[in-house]
Amino acid sequence: MSYSHIDIFLCYNARMFYITTSDPQRAARWERLFGTDRLPVLSAASRWDVVDGRERPCYDLDLSQLHPAQRQRLACYVARRTGRPYAEVRVEIDTAVSWPVRAAGCVVVEVDEATAVPSPLLLLLDGSIGALFARKHSSLPIAV
Repeated sequence: MSYSHIDIFLCYNARMFYITTSDPQRAARWERLFGTDRLPVLSAASRWDVVDGRERPCYDLDLSQLHPAQRQRLACYVARRTGRPYAEVRVEIDTAVSWPVRAAGCVVVEVDEATAVPSPLLLLLDGSIGALFARKHSSLPIAV
């Protein structure tokens, strides 16, 4: 069997953390901004951050897990709320790793998700052994 294109992947389980809110108004805002009432965060632990001029416990919204349209809506919301220019806020969101979300009224949900990543071990193996572990595909479905 001949493979014109072989990708070798290793699957592992990753712990993902999400927050939900018990506040119906906040859940409706998240639904408008993100299309969901469950937001991905970097950690299950909150940290202190300055939000609205006051130090408050916050979770770190994982911006890498957001779709570009979600980041755009977040930038519009932040720009309107703070009076800052949209372009300035958009650059900040596009270059940041996380964004603070007030922890008040939030609950952390932990989820195990299977993730496919290239396997460095299998990439080193010669073609005959690597082919036993490889699969031929035209596109790899990735769940986000």
